[in-house]
Amino acid sequence: MPISVLSNDEAYSWRTIQYSFAEILERARADANPPLSYLFQKGWATIAGDSILSLRLLSVLLFGIGILFAVTCSQRVIRETPGKARVPIWLVLVLLLALHPLLLQLACTARMYALGIFFTGLSSLILWKSLHSATSCSVSLLLYGVTAGAFAWTHYFAFFTITAQLLFVVWYLFALTRQRETAQAGRWLLGACWSTGAILILTAPLLPLFLAQQQDVQALFWIPPVSWESVWRILVPWATGFDPWPQDVYLMLPWLCAVVVLVWHADRLAAFFLLQGVVPWVLAIGYSLITGRSILYDRYLSFACFAWVCFVGISWSRMPMGTTKALVGAFFGSMTLFAAVDYIGKWPTRPPPHEAAAAFLKEEYQEGDVCWVDWAPEVNTLRYYLAQEGMRDANVRCQFTRYLGVGHVVHRGSLSVHDFFEGDFPEGKRIWRCGPRKDLQERTPPGMIETLRRTWEGPKGSFYSIILFELAKK
Repeated sequence: MPISVLSNDEAYSWRTIQYSFAEILERARADANPPLSYLFQKGWATIAGDSILSLRLLSVLLFGIGILFAVTCSQRVIRETPGKARVPIWLVLVLLLALHPLLLQLACTARMYALGIFFTGLSSLILWKSLHSATSCSVSLLLYGVTAGAFAWTHYFAFFTITAQLLFVVWYLFALTRQRETAQAGRWLLGACWSTGAILILTAPLLPLFLAQQQDVQALFWIPPVSWESVWRILVPWATGFDPWPQDVYLMLPWLCAVVVLVWHADRLAAFFLLQGVVPWVLAIGYSLITGRSILYDRYLSFACFAWVCFVGISWSRMPMGTTKALVGAFFGSMTLFAAVDYIGKWPTRPPPHEAAAAFLKEEYQEGDVCWVDWAPEVNTLRYYLAQEGMRDANVRCQFTRYLGVGHVVHRGSLSVHDFFEGDFPEGKRIWRCGPRKDLQERTPPGMIETLRRTWEGPKGSFYSIILFELAKK
């Protein structure tokens, strides 16, 4: 895992899980996501601690289990593949999923996306196994409904994935009816009613929270409007793993040709994952255009990306041996490998400067001091690194304003009243001005003088600076 600085979103998650389980649910109104992932992280941190390694390890484990679920889904494909044409599909899926830069990034991020990938794999496995159950499928479909409900409490884009899965169920029922297998279709229809009922019951309490959060999203969300440029900028890394660049078209044209070949050779399982990869794109764009507020963002489409990579691996494994299969495999394999190497090469090799600044503050901080930062995310980030130094009760504040910024990125939902100060300057015996910049230029608080200035340099041109203001001697 990378040793990069704790991101603003990760710091938000860490600060949220410092509250009790009841307070986490109460504070969900100020967030833009459902609260289940915070409850998972709260339970994990209680057992394993809240170091940056521990917080990210939970995501790695959930992502790994999600891959295991996808591999388990593919076992039927392995059994049906003729002996001479068999390929280690489990290895194909593991490599494609584990090396995709977008999925790899989110697997090493202490947020809800790895838990969403976990539920994507689990719900797909339960639903797919139900299709081939020799006995009644009502119980397994009820279990699917419970899993899908938990998925919805993880991230709202789960509804798009669930919609894709239910569309596949509708298609399957239609196919059974056309084949005159009415008895099996009836059992499946009953099971589908059980699962739908479970989903509705579990997600009904989520509706008021969603409607309340949607008001803030509609008014203040920060994602730019949907356009051809924004779709392209998200599609390229989503599909290829590479950052967008001017010559994208030369990479996307062979990608499109390879996708056509994969769709042509797709079996039922590949089509199952293909729907989960495509439908969320259609629904996200449609929602953005209808409401006038874009929700199109690469991380939100991570569940669709997971399903898409599963489609690629399964469909390629089902292709007959030959030149076409070799070319398609070489294209996707080399593209994934080079993109992963490029992404991993950007990982920092040194700790962030925040660690050194927090260690310095531990030695110099005195009772009655206050740390002054610019805005809410910096409050959480500095509090985290100070907490790792044993300073969980340090006084860290930012200025209170009526307008704190655009969107939930301000992280105000994670702060308490003790994290703000009113006026131009905080009150304290000594004031530590802190910030992740090289040149920290600030006005001197009245009656104080600057007595210390330190700057630490980290990897990739990152800095953290501290200025100490003390009362001027008469």
